[in-house]
Amino acid sequence: MKGIQPKHKPACRPPRSDSERSHGDASRAPTPLPRFLRLAQLVPDVVPVSPATIWRWSKDGRFPAPIKLADRVTAWKLEEVLAWLEERRADCA
Repeated sequence: MKGIQPKHKPACRPPRSDSERSHGDASRAPTPLPRFLRLAQLVPDVVPVSPATIWRWSKDGRFPAPIKLADRVTAWKLEEVLAWLEERRADCA
């Protein structure tokens, strides 16, 4: 018995060049965009507490406020979270 053959041929594309990977004109500097972290990215790797604690601290003002990006998408600004962590580090020193 031979292996199962695909019903269609896979699309063959030549490898992309570096300029194509950068999505645009290389002479133009990219505009830095704000970076956001979703709750699953925050807990437990960045902030080692439970998701409920993050929400409670945000509500109480002890953690940066989240931003609604869409109806079901909430995130935190990376810069604010890093500043919060640095503040905590300074308090412990």
